[in-house]
Amino acid sequence: MMTQALAFMALVAFVQVFFVREAFAYLDAGTGSFIFQAIVAALIGLSVTMRHYWARIKTMFRGRSSEAESTAASEKAAVGND
Repeated sequence: MMTQALAFMALVAFVQVFFVREAFAYLDAGTGSFIFQAIVAALIGLSVTMRHYWARIKTMFRGRSSEAESTAASEKAAVGND
């Protein structure tokens, strides 16, 4: 019963938010600036996150074999330098 009531309230909220015929609202310059700042901040945050996890992302797309080969090559180089 509680799940049905929650689903109904979510449906009513969705309809009220997305199917409004007229909205007597005013977007001033501050609102536009805020939206612009939020978009820029999201893009910068995404780029910083991508730079942070870039090695993991490359490994995921290349597969495990290239990681094992690079580890073996670095071990050979370390043994050769002794």
